[in-house]
Amino acid sequence: MRNGKRRLCLFLLAFSIWFCIFVAKAEMVVEPGQPGSETFRLVRVERELKQKRESLERLDLEEKRIFGEVLDLEESLDLNGSLIRRLVQRQKSVEQELEYKQRNLKAIDSTVCDYRENADIRLREIYEHGRPVDKPTALAAFSPVDLGRIVRFTERILKTDGEFLSAACAQRSDLTQESRHLDAVSPRLSRQQERIDQERLYRLRQLQEKERLLKRIESEKKLCLEAIGDLEEEAFALGLIPGWDDERHGDGAGVDPGDQARFELQKGRLPWPVQGSVVSTFGLQRDRTFHTATQNSGIEITAKGNAQVVAVADGKAVYLSRLRGYGDFLLVAHGGDYFTLYARLSEISVSAGEIVQRLQNIGRVEVDGSQGTPALYFEIRKGRQCLDPLEWLR
Repeated sequence: MRNGKRRLCLFLLAFSIWFCIFVAKAEMVVEPGQPGSETFRLVRVERELKQKRESLERLDLEEKRIFGEVLDLEESLDLNGSLIRRLVQRQKSVEQELEYKQRNLKAIDSTVCDYRENADIRLREIYEHGRPVDKPTALAAFSPVDLGRIVRFTERILKTDGEFLSAACAQRSDLTQESRHLDAVSPRLSRQQERIDQERLYRLRQLQEKERLLKRIESEKKLCLEAIGDLEEEAFALGLIPGWDDERHGDGAGVDPGDQARFELQKGRLPWPVQGSVVSTFGLQRDRTFHTATQNSGIEITAKGNAQVVAVADGKAVYLSRLRGYGDFLLVAHGGDYFTLYARLSEISVSAGEIVQRLQNIGRVEVDGSQGTPALYFEIRKGRQCLDPLEWLR
């Protein structure tokens, strides 16, 4: 009886211990889709990337619209400037013409005044002496015939004086009218110029406002691009690359999913993608100066600038692009879930969708790498899991 109770107690104790361990482990397991899980991070990164790219697209459209308005304003300002220059030239021409008319008017007034004085003198002389004093005595009347000749001559003089004075008065009247017209034109030109000046100032203020908007949009685009760069780096670290899943699930033409087994058999025997020394290894890297730790998903291999890079195995180039921190990079699928990644390239010799062979030249190393040293960044991945390349290279 005692032994039975003892066994029961031991069983209950063991069950309690097992249950506690099970619950503790269950609490440590993070279900996919829950905060902290890789799936959750992927969903978040995808969503944020989509939002940032949509924001960038909206900013691009807004920038193009405002830039178009700026061009219209600049064209309008050029037209206003041309109109103002023509008005100033017209104003100057009117003022010069008015000045010329006024000088002529003064000259005519002076001439008419002098002529009238002389005509008055001649009239008095004719009245008093029967002839102008300054005329020869030959005009003296000694007979009725001579008197008639003097009268006719005097009439011609008086007629000439009258015609001259009438013509001078008519000319003076025309000049006076033209001067008045020019006097009326000048203020109209001034008002028109003032109106165009006000319109020009208004458009200049609009242009300044548009330029401020363009600077703000440029600043927002810069921040948006930086955020997209950070998200792309995070997405890249999580394996979120366009076309990645298609190749993983065997949808990509040209790569036999059965090649996965052949690739796995080459572990420890793959050729080096470039000749050089490893300066950054796979895994957790600690900085002794700043006491920080970073996780390397691949390795860095120093090489000469523009050194050739070769494919480490048969496969297909499935994606090539440029990413901050990685530069130009190429992703090669080797069947199934296996991929190799070659980054910090100065040129890529293959195109997306092209079949590549083992040891085929696929690009060249950047001339200036990290810290000024040319280096190839190389990764091997199985799905989204990063593998240590040094375990695969011979």
